[in-house]
Amino acid sequence: MNTERLRYFVETYRQGNLYKAADSIGITHQGISHSIRQLEKHYGVMLFSRTSSGVSPTQFADSLYDKAVKILAEEEDIERIAQNFRDSAGGEVKIGLLGDNLLSHMVKLAGDDFAAVHPDVDISTVFFDEENPKAELQSIQDGSIDFGWMFNCGDIEGFDSYALRTTQIGILVGPNSPLYDHDEVEWSEILPYNLILPGKNDMYSLLVERFLASHGCQVPPENKVFSNDTFTVCHLVEDKNYVMSSNSSYYASMKALCRGSKLIAAKPRLNMSISFLVRKGASLNDAQRSVLNYMVDYFKGNFEDNSIGF
Repeated sequence: MNTERLRYFVETYRQGNLYKAADSIGITHQGISHSIRQLEKHYGVMLFSRTSSGVSPTQFADSLYDKAVKILAEEEDIERIAQNFRDSAGGEVKIGLLGDNLLSHMVKLAGDDFAAVHPDVDISTVFFDEENPKAELQSIQDGSIDFGWMFNCGDIEGFDSYALRTTQIGILVGPNSPLYDHDEVEWSEILPYNLILPGKNDMYSLLVERFLASHGCQVPPENKVFSNDTFTVCHLVEDKNYVMSSNSSYYASMKALCRGSKLIAAKPRLNMSISFLVRKGASLNDAQRSVLNYMVDYFKGNFEDNSIGF
């Protein structure tokens, strides 16, 4: 049943006149007359009879009036409750994006999709230089942004982590490498070689270097080569003196260009995650929590666990 028609009925009952009821509600006489006829058609019973001064309620209308008033009052209460939830769910959500890359743009597009369905939520995105990840962490800590994505290996002190994807990192070698025939290597075995990393200060490179150092595999500065250019990487990997830390996804995209290359399992195992980070103990409001949950579900659906099956 259309409660709007009930509202028109109640006002007509109170006014005793279709024209006065229409003026009170702010619609045309034809509109309220049509609504009353539709309500009568719905119940199959007359509601009003016409008089010289307006309309007179039938016995059914007398019986319906009190119930209709209660129904409309309940509807108003429900709408007030819903509005309170909408108000609490509304607000501004700031998301940090590490680098101007594909994942960052996917996060931004997902935010746009969420905002299209939840117009009360204002989502803004902030790009951080991926060679300075500490700036993003600091912004999460001081509340300048609510959460942001970042590469990480396990827990980061002071932050709650929501993993989107976890992958195992191995060693990518070319067909000329002395390591090529190995099925598994120790990370220490790469020390005589030049290790290719994406960038001097990007988060991925920093995490790899930190992991290696924590296991006594400090790569000498002269043995570090930084490049994220695919063709340069392929050319270097073909040389027997270069190796690269990699996962299966990156390797799969390179195989056609880096012919004969091989991804080898390395121990101790290095697992790396892409996660959304939130300041530990942060009190997220409904809007911030809803966006975070939406993002985690969205990316988990697109980024299944991609551990290497060596």
